Amino acid sequence: MKMFDVHLHYGMIAYKGTIIGDSSKGDDGEIFEDYLIKKCKKLDMVVAVNGLGIDGRNKVFYDANDRVEEFFKENPDYIIGMAYVDLDDDRPYVIDKYYKRGFRGFKFMRPKKRYDDPGYMEFYKRCEYYNMVALFHTGIVGAKEFWCPKPGAYSDNMNPITLEAIGFECPKLNIIGAHLGTAYYMVACWVALCSTYLTSNIYFDISGGDFLGPIYEGRYIGKNIPVSQVLFGLDEPPNRYEEMIERLNAHFDDLGLTQEDKDNIFYKNACRVFNITPK
Repeated sequence: MKMFDVHLHYGMIAYKGTIIGDSSKGDDGEIFEDYLIKKCKKLDMVVAVNGLGIDGRNKVFYDANDRVEEFFKENPDYIIGMAYVDLDDDRPYVIDKYYKRGFRGFKFMRPKKRYDDPGYMEFYKRCEYYNMVALFHTGIVGAKEFWCPKPGAYSDNMNPITLEAIGFECPKLNIIGAHLGTAYYMVACWVALCSTYLTSNIYFDISGGDFLGPIYEGRYIGKNIPVSQVLFGLDEPPNRYEEMIERLNAHFDDLGLTQEDKDNIFYKNACRVFNITPK
């Protein structure tokens, strides 16, 4: 079964380690890039790597876009580049620049205003114009590495309901909400479901590793959110791929999903989002 991970941060290491030069280095001596490509080949997987970087000390760094660009250009069969853009500090024209550099989409997180604030819409409209993908963190920010000072950048600004207006304003923009809304699960499900009535352009990934427990307990997939709007994402160090795939497969079996449903969640839905022909 082919795989497509829509949510991986640059630099998340395979094992506990530290930053060595420009790369995350694990205890086994492999740098992040080499380790991830080995996983891609082993699992027959494509990964969308975003430029909101996390190093071996769980420290966030916001200058990883250049590293991501080098990575996807060296490994075009396995890596898709997602640039990190700060909705408050950057300006909409950066979308044009990243498009010209070959990025396929953007990661957005921690805005000082709601994602659907009119002042941010020009970012999204430019993404739509270039047929790029927008990945939004949605819901509570639970990861300690993101609890860094940015006054006003609170979790409620990232409520999944904010994606509804963006979907209507930009009907051809493929939108991914991360983590099925993190605590706003039913809101996320309804936003995705209702998008299928008209635009079908709002999706949610089920990334987050050990934070997925409430999603398993809620049994939302196929009941509250259509399989067509669900995507696979890791958002964990790459050494957890096999573990998380096994856990998700067990959950899907428990839900009674078919093999076709699994193929769609793990691979084909993401191909549609990124306008890639499934192989």
